[in-house]
Parts: sequence; structure tokens; C-alpha cells
Amino acid sequence: MKHPFWKIFVWTLGLSALIILLFRIYQSFTKNEFISSLQLLSSSENLLCLSLILFLMPVNWMIESWKWYQVSILVERINFQTAIHSVFVGLSYGHLLPGRSSEFLGKILFFSEKNKPGIIVLHFVNAAFQMYITTFFGLFFLLFYFNSNNISHEHFMIILILGILIFLILSLLLLYADKLNFLKKFLSPIEYQMSPALKAKLILWSVVRYIVFIIQFYFAFLIFNPHQHFNLHFISQISLYFILTSIIPMISIIEVAIR
Repeated sequence: MKHPFWKIFVWTLGLSALIILLFRIYQSFTKNEFISSLQLLSSSENLLCLSLILFLMPVNWMIESWKWYQVSILVERINFQTAIHSVFVGLSYGHLLPGRSSEFLGKILFFSEKNKPGIIVLHFVNAAFQMYITTFFGLFFLLFYFNSNNISHEHFMIILILGILIFLILSLLLLYADKLNFLKKFLSPIEYQMSPALKAKLILWSVVRYIVFIIQFYFAFLIFNPHQHFNLHFISQISLYFILTSIIPMISIIEVAIR
């Protein structure tokens, strides 16, 4: 039976996450900027773009929930609805710390005490698959962007070296995702088997989710620039944004600069 103070702690942490999220949203708009944003939606074209962005949001998170469901049942049998709840609560808790590093605190609430260590490990394993795709496409389009623009050699090399190191580390992690035996010394017990077929599915769904992200960004750009073209140049810039915001742990104010 859980200690009553545990429920108080969970609710306090959840409310804190909500307050932080609302405060960050409030900081994102001054009164004039909010009114200007509303004026942008006066045209039917921009309203359609916003509608498509909003439509793709649940698509995006359903894909992530399905990935999490496929991964989490390796440790504990849950239904898809519970996986959805776990993902969304984890998303809320993720605002507590930079880089959404606190996301797992919300996810583990839906699993039994004995399986929490394994779920924590699987949370980071699951995230590694999405990061793998982000890094792969980021490096690919970095080379494309470097050839198309006069980017400084020093900046290019720093990003390239960081990207390659992360890509190699993630490749090893994905290859041996079910053989993280060294973690048993710190998080015991963790027992699960991840088949090659499951790994292939997670990579495929990570690619699909990555495409959804890019399409959402495209519709967002169309609202501010109706002449924005969906071409390799645009995709390369968005891919660079993704890899920068992924490999550099950051707080919201730094992410604004990257955007």
C-alpha cells in the first residue's frame, strides 16, 4: 500500500508542472503579440493551416503512445489507453526540468512498484529510437545545408562531431537495447527481451513521427510566410533545428534562440 504522503507528493509535483507550463505560455506572449497572432488567423488559409497543425497533434502523440505501449509491455502488461495516459502525464512532468529529463517521473506512475526500475530504463530506450532518427536525418541534412550555405567550418565541425558521437552511441544502444546488464547493479530487477522485429517497428514509427513533426512545422511556417516552399532547403533547416534542440539540453529561453 502506498504511503499517503506519496499521493500528496504526486499531486504537488503535477500541479507544479501545470503552473510552470502555464507560466511559460504566458511568457511567450505579450498582449500585442497575442492580438497580432489572432489577426493572422483572420484568413481562411491560415485558419486551415492551424486546423491541420491541431489535427496532427493527436496523430503525433498517438504514434508516441503506440511506441510506448509496444515497449512498456515488455515489462508489464498494460492496455493502450493506460499507455496514452502514461505518455501524457509524462509530457506534463517533462516541463519540470530542462530537456524534458523529468518526463519519466510521470510515466512510471502507471506501473507497479516492482516494475518501475525496468520502466525507467525502457523510457530512455524508447526515447533513444526517436533520437536515433533525429540524429540520422540531422547529420544527413547538415551535409546538404553545409554545401548549400556559407556556414562556418568551425560550427559545422562541432555539430558534426557531436552528431556522429551521439549517433554511434545510440546505434550501440539500439543494437544492444535488451542487453543493458550493467544497469542491474543500480536498477534491480530489470528483465526484458527486445526482438529485432520490435526494434525495426520502433525505428519505422520514429521515422513516421519525424515526418509528422516536419509537416506540422511547415504548416506553421505557412501562417507567417504564405510563400514558404516545402523543399529540401526547408527540410534541411528544420532537421538542423531538431538536432540542435535534441543534442543540447536546454531550458525554454535557450530554445527560443535556436528557433
